[in-house]
Amino acid sequence: MKIIYANIIWFSLLIIGITIANLGRFSSEEWDGMSGVRFNHTLLYGGVSLLLVLSIAGLILKRKWGYELALASNSTMALLPISLFVASFILLQEMSVLELISIHATNLVVGVVSLVFWLSQICSGVKEEYVP
Repeated sequence: MKIIYANIIWFSLLIIGITIANLGRFSSEEWDGMSGVRFNHTLLYGGVSLLLVLSIAGLILKRKWGYELALASNSTMALLPISLFVASFILLQEMSVLELISIHATNLVVGVVSLVFWLSQICSGVKEEYVP
């Protein structure tokens, strides 16, 4: 059951981080010229934040859909940053691995932590405690 509370805390930290990143985009001069792209990023990350909020609600209410949504959220947050890093590694062959790691460092940390939570949630055996 501790893994569920840890998931709730992790999702809360992700929501805070996503919100700070979205606010940073609107105050950045780099993003001023790309208002359409900035809007798309805001919608995408707003949807991810909504998914995380629903996961937290389902975990707190001890619903089966909340447990499954938390699994889906963790898998998405684990696989997306790792796949983006691998794609960058393949597409940007002129950059060294260390440069790519420094660019994707925060994303890779989020991916690895979400992977650990995902696997821990699967192995914990708390699924039976959730109401359909």
